[in-house]
Amino acid sequence: MTRFRGILNTSLVYGTVLSVVALLAVFLVLPVATIVAKAFVTPSGFGLDYFSLLFANSLYREAIYNSAMLASAPQCQVGLSR
Repeated sequence: MTRFRGILNTSLVYGTVLSVVALLAVFLVLPVATIVAKAFVTPSGFGLDYFSLLFANSLYREAIYNSAMLASAPQCQVGLSR
């Protein structure tokens, strides 16, 4: 009976991990991959037209700059504390 519980617990753990990985893939990785793929496809084929439109607007440039500053601030603090 103890051996059966060990097998059941192992199967339950593997099933749970597999379910979590599948959910992450479906709800996080797949949408991001789709957006990135569509960002490089223009009506005339492959191109960077959408990125030029993005950086042409000063509001978007400022938002990207602020996001980059916020994202890099923790790394700078870790580097300074060593």
